Amino acid sequence: MSEYIVQTKKTVEEQHAIIAELCEWIADGKTATAFAKHKKIGQTALYRYIKDSPDGLKENLARAKELGYDTIADDILAIADDEAERDKEGKIDPGDVANRKLRIWTRQQLLSKWAPKKYGDKQAIEHSGGVSLFDAHAQGLLNKSDS
Repeated sequence: MSEYIVQTKKTVEEQHAIIAELCEWIADGKTATAFAKHKKIGQTALYRYIKDSPDGLKENLARAKELGYDTIADDILAIADDEAERDKEGKIDPGDVANRKLRIWTRQQLLSKWAPKKYGDKQAIEHSGGVSLFDAHAQGLLNKSDS
């Protein structure tokens, strides 16, 4: 159940302070939605503060996003490298392994959508056949003579 959020008019200075705090929050790999809930600010108001903020704050926010993506990538490595839980007999808990896989996969999917150039799947494009500049030039000449 969502909490009721009381909207109060913020001064420009208060809005800028909120955006600066949001930058720190996002650089830690957290989302703007989670920040809005934490601060009890409506998402619409938060996005309006971002839209109305000076370019310098917007640039800081863009840099914070990049840092946040790297933080999430670090989280993926930490989840993968952390020792799996074991039962009383010392066997690895398959439920824990499945949970880790899901957490890693979810973060990977988000990163591939948010920052596809850095974290997306690389796709190789293969070309079969040949390309001849002579054929292209000759075709262009033929098209001109038909006119």
